[in-house]
Amino acid sequence: RLLPFHSLRYPVATALASMGVHPKAVQTLLGHAQIQVTLGVYTHLATSMTEQAVQRLRTLLPKEKGR
Repeated sequence: RLLPFHSLRYPVATALASMGVHPKAVQTLLGHAQIQVTLGVYTHLATSMTEQAVQRLRTLLPKEKGR
């Protein structure tokens, strides 16, 4: 049985986000007029994505003495 094209939107948007594709590019691919729809409905943050964001922030912060 074939899946309707529309049912692929959520996993595709989430996969693209997890690969680091810019949200505006995902918005364009999905044809959304508002970025809030793309970010709020069709993408979710996986735990690994959140951890990656924290690690990147740590590279910007000065190291604490003794660490």
